[in-house]
Amino acid sequence: MHAIITDVFSQLTKELCACLGQVLPKLSSTWWQECVREKLSVPQLQIVEQYRIDSLPGLNMAALLRIFDRNWFEISSVVALPPGTRNFVEEMQTIRNRWAHAGSEETGQDDLFRDLDTMQRLATAMDADSSFIEKIAGEKQKFIGKKEPDLTLATPDKEQTRPTEFQMGEIVRLRSQLMGF
Repeated sequence: MHAIITDVFSQLTKELCACLGQVLPKLSSTWWQECVREKLSVPQLQIVEQYRIDSLPGLNMAALLRIFDRNWFEISSVVALPPGTRNFVEEMQTIRNRWAHAGSEETGQDDLFRDLDTMQRLATAMDADSSFIEKIAGEKQKFIGKKEPDLTLATPDKEQTRPTEFQMGEIVRLRSQLMGF
């Protein structure tokens, strides 16, 4: 599944780059300085300076999402974006961070579906290439009808095996009846 996410991330990065490349120059004649460099985090700016990056295609997804988010009000004043688009940008930042720092644990099907859904919604809001949007939809379709087994029932923790207050009261009442109290 990591290969699918990596592929979608790669294409989404290109789509973000294209979208920002169309809109940022409309915001200012010095857009690279004002809308890009001044919006990057310190580590991102250090990378831009170290590698002498001077165009959007040189930036990674994290930087592009930050630029989109930090220029939100300016971008939305120039481009009519569907409601909720900023939420998708912010959610994508979380998704990107989670995948970039993923451990060896498998990601659940529900989370994978949700991640793909957010990617599709952001791509649609940016008016990305329709074949890319269809590709994400196809990946999402693979999850429809599949359900993970509920492993919490197979391996309950100590808290789950403790009786509730209601159960304890019921146990005491039944015990009292049996003992004749």
